[in-house]
Amino acid sequence: MGRLAVTVIFFCLIMPVNAVLNTYYAPALAHFELDNVFYFTDKFIRPGIWGLLFLAARKRLPERPPQLSPRFWRLVLLLAAMPFSSLLAVVLLPLLQSEYIYSDFLLHGLIMNLGVAVLPFIFLTSLALLYAILVLEHHQRLEEADKLASLRESYYQGLRREERQVRPLRHDLRNHLTALRGLVELGEDERALQYIDQLADSSALRGGKRLCENDAANAVLSAKAAEGKLVVIDSIQMDEIKTAVFRKFLDAVKVDGKAVVVTPAVDQTVIKSARNIPGVLTTPAAQLSVYDIINARYLVVDQAALAKIEEVYA
Repeated sequence: MGRLAVTVIFFCLIMPVNAVLNTYYAPALAHFELDNVFYFTDKFIRPGIWGLLFLAARKRLPERPPQLSPRFWRLVLLLAAMPFSSLLAVVLLPLLQSEYIYSDFLLHGLIMNLGVAVLPFIFLTSLALLYAILVLEHHQRLEEADKLASLRESYYQGLRREERQVRPLRHDLRNHLTALRGLVELGEDERALQYIDQLADSSALRGGKRLCENDAANAVLSAKAAEGKLVVIDSIQMDEIKTAVFRKFLDAVKVDGKAVVVTPAVDQTVIKSARNIPGVLTTPAAQLSVYDIINARYLVVDQAALAKIEEVYA
């Protein structure tokens, strides 16, 4: 979707320049018998236009290809259809009907005047769409950062709660040790063992389970786990491509709605089994993004993929 949208935009960016030079600039010079001037200057005008455009926009050029969500790419493609349809009407359709148009002087003049008005609009609209892609990506990054900050805050609030639970346990530790010593001195070893088991079952003593060594990854995954939206599976494997079987697997782990299934590596069998299930996205651990995690309702992770998720946050 993204490649198609960008291709359409660049097509609408390049064609107006070529149309102006070939349809207006060249005939104007030919009228004054300056064809040689056109062939000489044309070699410099086109590279000059794109060179100036690059110099003007180089500070805003992204370091990596823009990464937008599918809904944003659909929006960009829909907007790109407007200059594209105008370009078809002004440039390509007259070329297909050139014999009829050029035989009618008034119609030919109307088409030429229309091109003068529409071609610059198409060019500027294409530039605006490229800028819109950068703005949308920046907006999406801010949205992801905001959601990630919210997840981290939730995680650290959980750590603070655990710390408050540990504090009274520390104060009471001496009393617990004194009670255990008394039970041992009285020879009541069984009661002492029961007392130790009760202490071991304390949530404050157990603390939280760390899912990942990386703090950022652990914050996101722990927040999902706290919500009951993280499902860790020993192994996610499919012997053959079966959408119905994969749907039953998701039902078995009680996953419904938007979900991201994370595998250790690219697994075409899993990908093709899940691609027709609405809302389900499959991805290898190395390509998992923050947007995928925070945008999904459930995160279904292969046990082997859990360790590789940290690479995403490195």
